[in-house]
Order: sequence, then structure tokens, then C-alpha cells
Amino acid sequence: MNQQVEGSILSRQQQMMVLESLGRLIMHKYVVANVATQAADEILSHMTRGDYDLPPAEFADAVTRDLQDITADHHLRVVYDPDRIDRMRNPGTQDNQALPKELARLNNHGFEQIKRLKGNIGYVDIRHFFPPEISGHSAAAAMRLIADSDAVIIDLRNNTGGNPGMVQFLCSYFIGGSKPVHLNSITSRPQGTTTEYWTIPEVPGKRMPDLDLTILTSSHTFSGGEEFAYDLKHLNRAKLIGETTAGGANPAGIDIIDENFYVTIPHATPINPVTGTNWEGGGVKPHVEVHATKALRIAHTQALSRLIDAASDEVAKKKLQWLLEEVVSCYCPLTLTASMLERHVGRYGDSGVSLEDDTLIYHRRFFRYRLIPLTETTFWLDGPVAGFESRLDFVSDESGAVSQIVGRFPDGRSVMKKRLSAGQ
Repeated sequence: MNQQVEGSILSRQQQMMVLESLGRLIMHKYVVANVATQAADEILSHMTRGDYDLPPAEFADAVTRDLQDITADHHLRVVYDPDRIDRMRNPGTQDNQALPKELARLNNHGFEQIKRLKGNIGYVDIRHFFPPEISGHSAAAAMRLIADSDAVIIDLRNNTGGNPGMVQFLCSYFIGGSKPVHLNSITSRPQGTTTEYWTIPEVPGKRMPDLDLTILTSSHTFSGGEEFAYDLKHLNRAKLIGETTAGGANPAGIDIIDENFYVTIPHATPINPVTGTNWEGGGVKPHVEVHATKALRIAHTQALSRLIDAASDEVAKKKLQWLLEEVVSCYCPLTLTASMLERHVGRYGDSGVSLEDDTLIYHRRFFRYRLIPLTETTFWLDGPVAGFESRLDFVSDESGAVSQIVGRFPDGRSVMKKRLSAGQ
């Protein structure tokens, strides 16, 4: 068989050659021996019924569906990819050696986004766990950027999994380093060996063992992403918000079937030292179960609420309370009509308010701030240095016309400016 059959239906003889080789590999390596035998027999039965009289790519998809129906294991997949198989069979070529590093580079080593949310809350969106020997420097850089946060949110809603060594490396940042903590163990069926994963005694940069930590999950969070969430959940180190994850625990390796097809076979099983089991099939259940699209909003507002409760200084508490109100307004924006906005436009002392693209703009000297409504008459300033967390109240006279603005600050200070003229 070769690539030239790509558009043609595979003959029964070709199907038999692939399925017999596949069956031998599964029975030798698949993590659950009795299920492996059942799966090998079942796909041959499907072939005899003509279920696999398909072109190669569709054949691979059909076999994968049937294997997953039997095993409920999303790691078990048959793939038609002659080009990749050719690369796997020639691993010594310079181009092939560079592929993992190039893949990591093109995906920013798995770190999709790192930023500071309102309230000094660090946010890291991790899409994949690349091996630490390739991407450890980027992981350490990401951890340095959030190390001085007051709380951290790790977003795994689109995480596809990856290398357990990177999971171990990143988990170590959120657990104290005085003594190693057992995170996970992985037992290989064909090798009969168990590898234990413990926190790393020393990591580059600053550890964050006591920092408020939230992990976002979705039904797409898979494999290594699930392990990161599962390990920290059962160590009572993180709060999980979102959806129950996909349920793929068993690590898989790639085996070549022939020059056209390869299979990923789960050959090992993880055992968590706290639970004595893993998340295979059932996924990782979050503490707060909500639709994935709402997870960040809830995580952000809850983290701010915990910071408010912990604040001892009244001014700091007030500032955090203001930030919480602003965060809510960002996630659930208040919409004002054009006429509501236009009545605020004008000159106020040495400052001005204009309407641009349905948004009020406050400008003073060369600074410009977007005015985000909290109510019809109260707005917070979004712009340079976050407006020093100040707000503007538009005050009306007895006739109902806006006559002044009052700038307010969390420490109780206020500044009043009379309206000098209306309009742009």
C-alpha cells in the first residue's frame, strides 16, 4: 500500500493486513489487557461486515470510532499519514530533529496569553505542555511574569495535554519547596515499570505556594491539562471552575502499523497518590461547574472577592471593591443609548468629554480615557495608569441638565469641575 491509494477504497486484503498488525500492537501494549483482546476481535468483525470498505483516511477514522466505542479511551487513535510515518522512520534527518522545537516555537511553547487582570491578578492561558527540555525557559519566564500577582488564574479550557515533565515543572511553582510532594505515578503495562513524579526542589524564579490559585477547565481540557488540574485539586492547592474535562488519563505512545497508518496506544495508567485512581473516562470535576464561556468571569470576580475579604486596610478594600464593580461592568456591560451619552458631552474646567464611536472619551491635557458606565451617570476611567482608579459622576441641576462632573477616588477624595459648555 502507498499514498497512491488515498482516493481509493481499501481492499479487504489491505484492511486485513492493517487490522491484524493493529490488533497485535493493541494486545501487546494497551493498558487494559482484556479490553485489548475484545477491541482486536471487534474491529475484525466490523471488517467482515464491510464497515471499513472506505478510502484510507475514512478507514482510519472509522476504526478509531469503533476502538473508542469499545474502550472509551480518547487517546486510542488510528491515523492515516504517510508523510509523518516517513519522517518517523528517518528520525536522524536534520529537518526531523528540528520539528519538535519548531512546533513549540510556532506555538509560543504552549503559552497563548499571559497578562495582568484588574486587581493584580495574573492570568496564563496554556494550550499545550511541551517538554521542559524544549520549553522550560518559556515556562519559567511565564511564571516570573505572574510571581508578584495577588492571585493567579491558569486557563486550561483549550489545553490539549502534552508532556508530564512540564506538568511536574509548572505544578512545582505552586507548591512549597521545603520537601518534595508526590504529584502522580505512571505505570507502564508493556514495560512493567512505574515512574513517580514529585515536585522539583528548585525552580527558576519565585515559588508561589500560598498564592490564591484558580484553574479554568472545559470539556475540551485533555490529558496533561487534566493531570495539572487533577493533581492540584486533590492537593487542595487550587480551585477549579468550568466544565468536567474530557477524561483522557492513560498516556499514549505512537506505533507505526505500515507505511500509511500509525496508531496511538495508551500503554500506561496514572495513579494519583491522594485518590489512588485517576480521571480516565470520568474527567476532572470542577469545584464550581459552569459553562466554559462563563468560567473566567466567575474566577476573576471570585478572586477579587477573596482579596476584598482578606484586605485589612480600608482604602485598599475600597479600591478592590471598585475594581470588582469595574470587572463586572466589563463582563456584563451596561448599554446606554446615544441620547443618554450625548447629554454628558462638553467642556468641564480644564477637561473635556466627547463622544466617539458610541463611547464617551474623557480628555485632560494629552491623556485620554474611555468612560465605561456603571450607571447612567457614573463612569469609571479606562486608560493610562488606569485613571488612578478614579470615577466620574455627572451631576445635573434642577432643570435636569448636566452642570458639573465630580471625580472620585477610593481614598475619599473628590474633585469638582463645572460645565463650561455643551456639545463636542
